Amino acid sequence: MLYHKDPEFIANTDSEWICFDEVHKRPKWKDILKGIYDVYKGRYHFVITGSAKLETFRRSGDSLVGRYFHTRLFPLNLPDFAKTDFTLPKNPEELARQAAEGKEMGELESLLQLGGFPEPYFSSSEQFWKRWAVNHLDLIIREDLKDLTKVVEIDKIEHLLEIIKPSIGQTISYRHLGQDLETTHGSIKRWLEILNRLQVLFPIAPYFKKIRRAYRQERKWYYVDWRIAEEKRFENYIAASLLRAVTLYSDRFGEAMSLHFVRTHDGAEVDFLLCRDNKPWLLIEAKEGSPDITSSVHRFSRELNVPCFIVTRKKNIFKQIKGKEGQKIFCISWGKLGPLLP
Repeated sequence: MLYHKDPEFIANTDSEWICFDEVHKRPKWKDILKGIYDVYKGRYHFVITGSAKLETFRRSGDSLVGRYFHTRLFPLNLPDFAKTDFTLPKNPEELARQAAEGKEMGELESLLQLGGFPEPYFSSSEQFWKRWAVNHLDLIIREDLKDLTKVVEIDKIEHLLEIIKPSIGQTISYRHLGQDLETTHGSIKRWLEILNRLQVLFPIAPYFKKIRRAYRQERKWYYVDWRIAEEKRFENYIAASLLRAVTLYSDRFGEAMSLHFVRTHDGAEVDFLLCRDNKPWLLIEAKEGSPDITSSVHRFSRELNVPCFIVTRKKNIFKQIKGKEGQKIFCISWGKLGPLLP
């Protein structure tokens, strides 16, 4: 880092932007940033980047409050290849109209095959991804996990990541996993939350308001790097894309968005529900192949009084279907819809 070699470089540079990467590894890094910002805030724009540790350290005794806007980084996705004005439409029907008129992005297949992390994606090599993924996960487990949490059961957390693979995209029982790993369900819950903070996995909680016999217990879990998923990769990819969208709508535009799934105890389910201002806004069902419309789609669209997008991996799909009770259902290629989200 240039600051480490020459702390006075800031006073002498002509650049309008200054970036500090991994600055949280330095002692008293918050005091350093606070002092620099207070002196030069009228002269420069600052970008501060770091790993998941930065997020954790940011929350502890935040002396920088009021001096920055916080945003999170995500793997590459279709919006990064499109020139789009990312604004949240007033209603989902407007988003569907934009998808119908928009251009389909051809990068979808590469993203599904190589993931969204820049190094493997731009290598265009699945073999490179396999080698990179092993090193990436090992770096997280052996360095970030050890330094961040002081957890001594690293081997068990690695084992947890292995046995959880078949359950990706499904609800996970902490009790059953605890039995498999010979530990408590509390330890399983804590380890999963750690992996969430380290951006290895992320959870989606059930939505149960206004739904008869709604399921409201365990969350579903997905990989941040959707390429790891074998059984439900497209669904995992859509989950990661929607998580990115609701997070960036919040971070960049101040929109109160959240991501859920809906399920009842009699087995009815739709993969995802977007809420806006804590109210249902849009149902989304992910389909690898033909965008078939299930009875669950009709049911939840009626009960929640929101449209449903059935998104598919197939190309050049856009169709609007009106349900028997007035439900608004759209079948859309993700290559057309995905670029419209942040």
